Amino acid sequence: MAALFPRLPRWSIAILTALVAVGGFLANALDIEPRTTYPDPVVVAIDYGPAADEVGRQRDEVEVAHRHGMTVLDALQHAADVSLTEDDPLHPDAIDAINGVRTDLEQSRFWVFSVDGEHATDAADLLVLEPGQKITWEYVVPDVTVVIDYGADAGLSARAIREVQIPFVDGMNALDALQAAANVELTQVDPSHPAAVDAVDGVRTDLEASRFWVYEVNGRAAMVMAQDFELGAGFEVRWEYMVPPVTVTIDYGAEVGLSSLAKRTAEVPFTDGMTALDAVQAVADVALTRIDPRHPAAVDAVDGVKTDLEASRFWVYDVNGQMAEVMAQENVLRPGYSVDWKYITPNVTVVIDYGPMSEGPFPRANRTEQIAFADGITALAALRQVAQVELTQVDPNHPMAVDAVDGVRTDLERGRFWVYEVNGQIVEVMAQDSVLKPGFEVRWSYQSFADQPADDAAAEAEADVEAAERIASNAAAEAAGERITLPPARIDTGRSALGFVDAIDSAGGEN
Repeated sequence: MAALFPRLPRWSIAILTALVAVGGFLANALDIEPRTTYPDPVVVAIDYGPAADEVGRQRDEVEVAHRHGMTVLDALQHAADVSLTEDDPLHPDAIDAINGVRTDLEQSRFWVFSVDGEHATDAADLLVLEPGQKITWEYVVPDVTVVIDYGADAGLSARAIREVQIPFVDGMNALDALQAAANVELTQVDPSHPAAVDAVDGVRTDLEASRFWVYEVNGRAAMVMAQDFELGAGFEVRWEYMVPPVTVTIDYGAEVGLSSLAKRTAEVPFTDGMTALDAVQAVADVALTRIDPRHPAAVDAVDGVKTDLEASRFWVYDVNGQMAEVMAQENVLRPGYSVDWKYITPNVTVVIDYGPMSEGPFPRANRTEQIAFADGITALAALRQVAQVELTQVDPNHPMAVDAVDGVRTDLERGRFWVYEVNGQIVEVMAQDSVLKPGFEVRWSYQSFADQPADDAAAEAEADVEAAERIASNAAAEAAGERITLPPARIDTGRSALGFVDAIDSAGGEN
């Protein structure tokens, strides 16, 4: 030691030796790692990418002495002027700028790094470097991804789907991106409209077969022409050669209480020759039945909801909103068609004929209404669903009768009243007792005695005489002690009570 420091007093050498010993002791006690510089430096490369013009150079490359525990961020801060952002609390050490070239999230421009050519998954302030490693920082604008689906999966072409990365440039639109990725032909059907894509790599639009090119951006269908849709960096544009699918809607009758299954809609890829039956079989469990072997099988059940002919519940379908007139297996569809299957009970039809009130200075238009069938519905209940009805009770021993419909009131003095018939037949019970079935038609008519034709009046007079004769005959039999059975009388509220009494008197007089 004295030989190393010949000019120092002996006591100073002793002090220096003591300090070294104490330092070593403290380092061991506090577990402090010495800052060792390794012979192999790390290399920091900075590629300014689209900002090269801004800084006046494309690339920097700097060697930085490696130290134990050095991170990627440490190395960058030794090699360049770095500012960090505090906008994201989850990434407090995210890079805001390197040598003045700033991250711009709105323009999708930012800094990324790789180590030895491998893109890192750890944050720059967490990834510890080894001596001799190379870190490359790149100022990037994400590419635009163009996906082209030529319809191979649907049998529309033999070309496989492919994906192409296109460098983003400001102002790029969806058509630009496609033209950069493929051979595109345009067509202009109408000179007042922009040109549309006619073919991509030879796969051509065929309007007669409903085959054409459509596109979407970031998973959403575009509503403007491709040349009008401006892209952003990192966007994905998907071009698809397609045939519009067939839309199938199945209404199980839940809204009218016929089942508990909710109405649903599904899309079915179109295939040549597809029928309305094929379409529903593609999305539901369908059972068929063949009542008559001479006729094609009919739909018996869809997803377990079964036809019930006794209850007049069955499956029907329409195409594009029009009720079909052929069997479902005979109705050939076209691309984009909509097929609606419905489990129904036929409606009840209510016809209101205001008779003499349909003419004059304040006429009421006769009308026909459809109402949903419900179990137990009566002729009166059906009327009350479509019109304002007032009831009256002339005799407390009898049920209420219809007094007025939509303000048109019974007028016995003038011989005007309301009558009804079901399916064209006069019913001999009160309307509240006449239970309807699905598909029935109830006709309510405001009539008067004067409305009856002469032939009808003559026939009714003859019937009155026959009834009167029966009454007289029965009365005589009863007086003689014989047991009699009266035939049921036909009650018609349109008949004249006075005429009937006159007929009885005439019959009695003859006996």
